[in-house]
Amino acid sequence: MKKMQSCNVALLFVCVLFVQTSVAQEYTRWSLPEEAKTRLGEGSITDIAYSPDGAWIAVASSGIWLYDRHTGAEIVLHAEHAGGASPVAFSPDGKTLASGHEDDTVRLWEVDTGQLRATLEGHTDWVNSIAFSPNGYILASGSYDGTVRLWEASSGQSLAILDGHTGGVYSVAFSPDGKTLASGSPSGTIQLWEVSTGQQMATLKGHRSDVYSVAFSPDGKTLASGGAQDYTIRLWEVSTGQQMATIDLEGWPIFSVAFSPDGQTLASGGSQLLLWDVDTGQILSILAIPEESYVYSVAFSPDGQLLASGGTGNDYGIRLWSADTGQLLAILEGHTEPVLSVAFSPDSQLLASASWDGTILLWDMSPYITPPTSTPTHIAEVSSQPVPTTSGLDPNFPNPFNASTQIAYRLATPGLVRLEIYNVLGQPVRTLANQFQLAGFYQVRWDARDQRGTPLAAGVYLTRLLHPDGAQTRRLLYLK
Repeated sequence: MKKMQSCNVALLFVCVLFVQTSVAQEYTRWSLPEEAKTRLGEGSITDIAYSPDGAWIAVASSGIWLYDRHTGAEIVLHAEHAGGASPVAFSPDGKTLASGHEDDTVRLWEVDTGQLRATLEGHTDWVNSIAFSPNGYILASGSYDGTVRLWEASSGQSLAILDGHTGGVYSVAFSPDGKTLASGSPSGTIQLWEVSTGQQMATLKGHRSDVYSVAFSPDGKTLASGGAQDYTIRLWEVSTGQQMATIDLEGWPIFSVAFSPDGQTLASGGSQLLLWDVDTGQILSILAIPEESYVYSVAFSPDGQLLASGGTGNDYGIRLWSADTGQLLAILEGHTEPVLSVAFSPDSQLLASASWDGTILLWDMSPYITPPTSTPTHIAEVSSQPVPTTSGLDPNFPNPFNASTQIAYRLATPGLVRLEIYNVLGQPVRTLANQFQLAGFYQVRWDARDQRGTPLAAGVYLTRLLHPDGAQTRRLLYLK
């Protein structure tokens, strides 16, 4: 089996570009490339993040900035040069922004007001990785002090100190169900932690050097990890901690790795841009990039249609590819230095790119996205009923069905909701909801088609609801 190398280093070192506040709005539109919508710039950028609803973009550098996606209007949260920020992350409800700092602290900000809500102290070295749990209740932070800390997101109270690494912690990631936390370190090991107890579940060994990146597959069954100098990506079975595959390009560097939304494809960027079959570890496509160039960042659009890559090359262009066919759709030119990070908005309509030239460009993706041919999913909230006391997935009606069926569910707790249809092999075929929702009763119509609008074969399907209070699965029977 082929193996693959990777380090998914998200640090961006970008030349400083200062813009006076009085002309910030005009600056966002100056000399824009034809397909770009907005330019943002705050100097040495270390991280960018979209809010869950896509309305805000957080930028970390010597301070913390929030930008309105539509207008480019700026909110300065923290502009001090001391204790500059590295990672930023939005809570699932989009109301809180967390930032990790060089002064060993984590800070929580109110997005609506821009006010500092809490400063979390306890780490003894630079905080360089943070992540919210899927339900937004817990914040995890990893530090060069070798510990992971769990905090109550609402109050900032310390919940647990996870001590098991022999070096700094480079990355932290929650599983999609929020029950497991993974952390990577320079010792070449990955630790799996049980979130509810803070207990160590497993130590994943195999990498021969720093583990800069860990990522769960969308179904939470597989963990991908990237080594910095052993040039490998390793796939692990989360339930057992066993290594499933090692993909090695035999010395060819890899700087970025990303799962497709359905979890079936892995993209890796480095001296080559490759698409891999997650189940077999075999190469699906080799996407052509300019000679003597490197891909520093890759990202799939949330709808699964596009793959974006950014890096070096004589044009410093962002390349857009069809995720299905590997066809090159466009080269977006506008940066004047290497592109180190690309990220899609949650609705796939915008692409953000950050460069060494000190700017972030926002690109319109609508010309490259094909509207779904199936009937659009309509989520109806039954507002006349009282707020439910428990969350859960109710039986669909009718069941069995031969054209369409209504899937009902209820939420006692507001938060991020994901409703998906799976076939009997456990493969996702349709995402019906993936968004923040308020407490209430909901109904979704499913027309027995997959994500691309193709009619599915008759048979047994499963609907799975992931919500802030847990997860449920029910059986559907489709008859033609």
